[in-house]
Amino acid sequence: MNPFVRHVLFRPRLVLYLNRPEWAERFLSPHYALALGRSQDLFTCTRVEVVRLEQAEQVYFEHTLAPYDLARRTGRGVAVLMPRFLDYAHGRRPAWERYVVLHRRVRLDRPEEFLRFEGERPPRFWADPTAPRVDGLPLGLLFHSWVDDGDAGDALRSA
Repeated sequence: MNPFVRHVLFRPRLVLYLNRPEWAERFLSPHYALALGRSQDLFTCTRVEVVRLEQAEQVYFEHTLAPYDLARRTGRGVAVLMPRFLDYAHGRRPAWERYVVLHRRVRLDRPEEFLRFEGERPPRFWADPTAPRVDGLPLGLLFHSWVDDGDAGDALRSA
């Protein structure tokens, strides 16, 4: 056996936004154990609430998984290839997609952090008005689709 380094998260915190408010009760009383990926990485849902989102052109993102098209707009992320979803109808075959992991904060009001291209209209994003603001900017949200629609979606068309 070969030893290897395993990263262990201590007291991780996950904030998950879903566009299905009718699922709220399912998180409070799940049928199966909630896991962060590996079966031994269990977690507990401590709070479920419905938040009315707002649209905004100026937001910030941090500690999030973003669609790959944002990688060309910021040098603050790490490109990754991950399964978008598992196709259970075909033996759990993964559908792969490229993403960018934003570890550090990216503010859309700073040209050095987020590039905009000439002639394009400003993108609008969903924002959480209840999340902490950073220099007046709300937390921006990016929704991902796990439906096999043939297109991962363009984050700049998401709102």
